[in-house]
Amino acid sequence: MNGLEKMISVCKAYINGAFAIEEFQRQLEMIILPDECKYTLEKDQHNAVNKLEEIRFTYLPENQKKQAIPVAEYLIHGIRAFMHKE
Repeated sequence: MNGLEKMISVCKAYINGAFAIEEFQRQLEMIILPDECKYTLEKDQHNAVNKLEEIRFTYLPENQKKQAIPVAEYLIHGIRAFMHKE
C-alpha cells in the first residue's frame, strides 16, 4: 500500500470509529507520501495534523470526533483529486 492509499485508509478507519483522535493524528504523522506530493498533499497532511492537535486541546472529548471528521474527509477528497490528475 503506498502512502496515498494508506492515508485514505487511515482517514476512513477514523471516520468509522476504529480509533481515537490521538491515534488518528499519530498515524497521519507516520505516513510518508511520494515526492510528487511535496508541495501539495504533504502540506495538507501537515495542516491536518496541526488541526487535529488544535481540536484535541480546544474541544471537549465528546465533541472532538465531530470536529475531526471534516479533516479526514478533506484529506480523502484531496488525495482522490490528486490521483485523478495524474
